[in-house]
Amino acid sequence: MGVAAAGVALVAVTVLSPAARRAARPMLKAGVKQLALASIAARRALAQAGEAWEDLTAEITAEMASEMAAAQTAATAAAKPEAPEAAPAPAMPDPPVKKKAAPRQRKSRAGMQDG
Repeated sequence: MGVAAAGVALVAVTVLSPAARRAARPMLKAGVKQLALASIAARRALAQAGEAWEDLTAEITAEMASEMAAAQTAATAAAKPEAPEAAPAPAMPDPPVKKKAAPRQRKSRAGMQDG
């Protein structure tokens, strides 16, 4: 409503006499002021909408990355052949018993000497 009044006042100021211009000036000024306030409100609303949009797209991007990672993990797990169930380890056999060597018989030195 104020914007329309400002437009009408602007047209009237250009056509009317100087006395009428002086009288219309406050109305024109009020209309321009309303237009400026509306512009500020629109900028704020657009900024908030932009932030909401960025938040939404960031959230969607994060969800998609998470879903892709989960799908990749599932695909990797499906590609690996399953390991057969591990059988219990066989009991270790007893280590072989070392046999003691028979005692060596010593040769006498007397038999080794010539003569």
